[in-house]
Amino acid sequence: MKKSEKTKVAKYLANELSLKHDGVKAYRIISHNGFKTAMGVFIDTISYMPEGFRLYFWCQCLYIPFPSFDLSIGNLDDINGKWEDILPPNFANKIKPIYQKYSKIETLNDLITSLENRTIPYTASINNKYELYAYTHLILGNYNKSLAYLDKIIELEDEDIYDWVQEQIARAKTIKEYIQKNDIEKALETLKEWQTYTINNLKLKYLE
Repeated sequence: MKKSEKTKVAKYLANELSLKHDGVKAYRIISHNGFKTAMGVFIDTISYMPEGFRLYFWCQCLYIPFPSFDLSIGNLDDINGKWEDILPPNFANKIKPIYQKYSKIETLNDLITSLENRTIPYTASINNKYELYAYTHLILGNYNKSLAYLDKIIELEDEDIYDWVQEQIARAKTIKEYIQKNDIEKALETLKEWQTYTINNLKLKYLE
């Protein structure tokens, strides 16, 4: 499927789901004290069906340093096919009931609760999950929970995956030190720097 056609699908869904349209994405922004999470849908191609598309639920905490789109939260994998085969309004009627549980997430606390309680799917690797939990709890002021997850990241030093997670371990050590010194402001400033990095890489059009 051409990018222009994926953009057409995203624009249609933005209108149907009350989201903002941005290229192959349609999303809204959840903000907590300036820390932002993008939540919506992402239109991707299907390798075995060049003329088709796959619809992903897209939720990405922008304060986690990540250079590309993260599609590990949520699941709309059964929504795929050719645009001409899934014409409106049937397409919208199929999407809306599935998307409803995601649309109920209105705050960062709603999100972390849903993820930790596994009420929405989260397929990321364990190190990425720990990172999201640690920094989200930090933002929410749950410092003991944040420290507990930071320790889990640091403990990965002794695992075979160390080479893959050493940057995450270094970040965790830095933030843990700030929290232990009660320099929460510096810890949050660091997350803001990471957020700028992620936003610049994703080139998001809307941040409010």
